Amino acid sequence: MSIKVKLRQKPISGNRQSLYLDFYPAIPDKKTGTLTRRNFLGLYIFDKPKNKIDQQHNNDTIETAELIRQKLDNQLNKEEIYSLEQNVEISSLKKRIGVQKLYISLLDNTTERGKLIYDSAVSQLEYFQRLLHDKGIPNI
Repeated sequence: MSIKVKLRQKPISGNRQSLYLDFYPAIPDKKTGTLTRRNFLGLYIFDKPKNKIDQQHNNDTIETAELIRQKLDNQLNKEEIYSLEQNVEISSLKKRIGVQKLYISLLDNTTERGKLIYDSAVSQLEYFQRLLHDKGIPNI
């Protein structure tokens, strides 16, 4: 199950808002080990920016907080992404093994002319696969 990470704001004193990350489901805190849903970033924005400098500060701070959120989201969900890639790779390998077994069984039950035809077909498939690879298209 993937962990959702959202950037949220909480009003604080001085007409400011504190930025924090909200996790669902809760994750273990690095310091205490207890489950937590929030991680305050120590970044603050103005409720009502008075001038362009305050507006720019808000934009830069929110952009920084969003980068932190993305990085943490990638770290927390890295294993899930890796396992998905691994499943796709295993599935592709099983398909290749199935084709090889079919090819071997066809060779066992055919004539010399049939073997030449199968060999020609395999070489054409390998050539086509190399062309796809050269153009950056992944194997099927």
